[in-house]
Amino acid sequence: MSASADELAAIAERCERWTHAEHADVSRVELEVDGDDVRIVEASRFATDGEWLRVPAALLRRDATTATWTLYCFDVESRPELFDELPSGRPLEELLAVLDDDPTEVFWG
Repeated sequence: MSASADELAAIAERCERWTHAEHADVSRVELEVDGDDVRIVEASRFATDGEWLRVPAALLRRDATTATWTLYCFDVESRPELFDELPSGRPLEELLAVLDDDPTEVFWG
């Protein structure tokens, strides 16, 4: 089973918090859901053609059996890598707290 409506709402609320309201028309944080994976992306719009560049910031992967989550960051080639500062199989709120603090600056730079 994929993420619950409450879990997705919690992630969406964080995305809104991470988006600076005064720049939301050109830069924002969004989520993309694919089964048990929720990808958090930074989206920036180009002024010249209005296209959006989408850069992955984090991947939250839900274990359907345990209803716990694992956090991934992305390498320079936009491939997910396990974020080894936090053990796998944690509650969603712990992952979101790590993203809020970004202690290693791997998610938001």
